[in-house]
Amino acid sequence: MPNSLEQSIFNTVRYFALFDMPVTAVQIWRALVLDRDPPAGGDSRLRWQGQHLPKLSEVRRLLGTSAWLQQRLGTAWGYFFLRGKEESVRRRLNRHVIAQHKWRLTRKLAKYLALVPCVRMIAGSGSLALSNTRPSSDLDMFVIVRGGRIWTTRLLLLLVAQLLGRRRKYWDRQAPDRLCFNHFITDTELTMPAAVRNLYTAVAYSHLVPLFGVRMWSRFEAANGAWIRNFLMYPDTPPLLPKQGVALPFWVRELKNFFEEMLLEPLGEFLERSAEKRQRRAIREHTQPGRSGRVAISPTELAFHPDSRVPDILSQFAQDAGQKTLL
Repeated sequence: MPNSLEQSIFNTVRYFALFDMPVTAVQIWRALVLDRDPPAGGDSRLRWQGQHLPKLSEVRRLLGTSAWLQQRLGTAWGYFFLRGKEESVRRRLNRHVIAQHKWRLTRKLAKYLALVPCVRMIAGSGSLALSNTRPSSDLDMFVIVRGGRIWTTRLLLLLVAQLLGRRRKYWDRQAPDRLCFNHFITDTELTMPAAVRNLYTAVAYSHLVPLFGVRMWSRFEAANGAWIRNFLMYPDTPPLLPKQGVALPFWVRELKNFFEEMLLEPLGEFLERSAEKRQRRAIREHTQPGRSGRVAISPTELAFHPDSRVPDILSQFAQDAGQKTLL
């Protein structure tokens, strides 16, 4: 029988295999998938038979010496994958190269998006955050905005994306290199609702790549770390910040703050209500009933995932005995 760490290493490789994504030892260590729920009332850091988070060296050692893992995993070019999935490494390398081109474009676009008043954080998400993109992949954005101005900020971001010629439209089946603003939350409610806490979202939110607003990203990580650690084990220290991040000069920040203060005046409240009315009408017109994904509309969250694969991914992962606790 495998020990707890061996099982979690295997679970991690198996989970990412659902996205046709081989992973490195470092990537495994940074997203170890738990094979069971923690004991009631137990410290979320004490999962490995009473031990703290394993060191990267322990993960590497087991990957190289565990007969149980070697029967189930293959390795090539520093990547680990399920036995029989050797070709996935070549696809992974190709997608990584494609992702670097998309990141260069995203950084250029982020310089303009960061100028929008009330934007507190912009982060790459989805396949872009994992550098596992196809040529047809769009640029998924996760955005945190100032509380009370979520509709105005979304409208301004869509307008900027439109002016840049990079906005993904409702009707686009595929939108390569187009900005997809599919999730907004406010800085007044950073903790994700209990209804959407699962393995898929734990991986997604723990792999966000901040392009703007690093401090707000740190606050978001802190607000959601406790429930994410019910599904994953990863280091307390954040990863090195990416080169894709952008910073605004002092005078630009001051100008942005000036426009934000204007939006807090009574006229700004009128604009917020007008923006909400207009966008709600557009959302109703373009939301098709009966789709399996999630569309959330509230004063603190706007989420647009009508064709989400989350239920299917979680169902596939749960096929093995003993994994249903992860749903």
